[in-house]
Amino acid sequence: MKTTFMGSVGMAVTLFTAGPMPAGPPPSGAPRLSRPKRSVRVIVKSVWLVCWSFAVLLSCWSNPGSILADEPARKAVPVAAREESLPLQQFRGLVEAGRRVRFDLLPGEKVQEVMVAKNDRVKKGTPLFRLSNEALVGALAGLLEKQTGYQEIKQQMSLLNLEIGHREEALKRLDAKIAAETKLAREVPGYVATRAEALREQRLGIESELDLLKARVPLLKEKSEQGREMEALLSREIALLKRQIQRLVVTAPFDGQVVYVNSQTERLPPGGPVCELWDDSFLLVRGQVMQHQLKHVTPGSKVLISLDFTQEKPVAGEVTSVEKAYERIQAGAYPTFQVLIKIAGKVDWLEPGMTVSVKFNCPPGQVRTRP
Repeated sequence: MKTTFMGSVGMAVTLFTAGPMPAGPPPSGAPRLSRPKRSVRVIVKSVWLVCWSFAVLLSCWSNPGSILADEPARKAVPVAAREESLPLQQFRGLVEAGRRVRFDLLPGEKVQEVMVAKNDRVKKGTPLFRLSNEALVGALAGLLEKQTGYQEIKQQMSLLNLEIGHREEALKRLDAKIAAETKLAREVPGYVATRAEALREQRLGIESELDLLKARVPLLKEKSEQGREMEALLSREIALLKRQIQRLVVTAPFDGQVVYVNSQTERLPPGGPVCELWDDSFLLVRGQVMQHQLKHVTPGSKVLISLDFTQEKPVAGEVTSVEKAYERIQAGAYPTFQVLIKIAGKVDWLEPGMTVSVKFNCPPGQVRTRP
């Protein structure tokens, strides 16, 4: 077929080059053609050559193997074998500490004292800094004052009950003395009960005081009942404020390293960072994958993490999350998706802030390493 194709092309070229009649006089006895007829003959041959060449090219395009019929036939490559030859999917990632916490100021708070320095290793519960919150202290003082007022009402009620009881005991004693004087005057001839009149006058005075005290009971009792309900509410609010004030001494929530301490805490506005703590007992890798790689990166997928230009053995990792919403690095850029990977175990040669290569350890039938 290759020889036939080349021969056809040669014949077409020959016919075209044979083209128009020579410019000299025609041989004797031959009919002489005029110049317009020779031009028409050239045009017809040219059109025929173009059409024939187009047909040959169309045939070759529809059956490309016919041109190379003299070459040995290629072997069909299975799909699995083609997948084996595909390059390994990978992306770049940034190593982060497993847990990170940053302490920011809340409205009304001020830093009173910082108790740690940058790069300090701290244990869980270690004091990091102390805050001063005048609003909390003022609110606590107001609640304590209200609580004191309700407690005073309770004390007044208690004292009033004591006074009433004291007056009632005094009346009982006077009644006993008056009864004794009356009995003596009745049983002893010539005995004049002069003390009985004085005792009765004294009893009238105590009864008047007792009536006044008992008149105060309903008012104080009502205030005491109201105060009992408000005091319970105040006690809860006071306990909450006291816990908040205790939390003004901020402690480390876990073992870790202090990576940042603000040196200008006196002028720190609300929302400003005071310090930052990292837990580097385990590490994470955060990276971005393209949309065509999403099918290979799912939660639970295994990956290999390595450092470029080093002899360290790659470590295993596991994909923990893949964000569905993509991010564009810049206008018109290819969409990328955030991936978070947890590194298995402690790795001495990895530190937060390093850039690593993450390779997909794809299962059989998917993208693999080139043989």
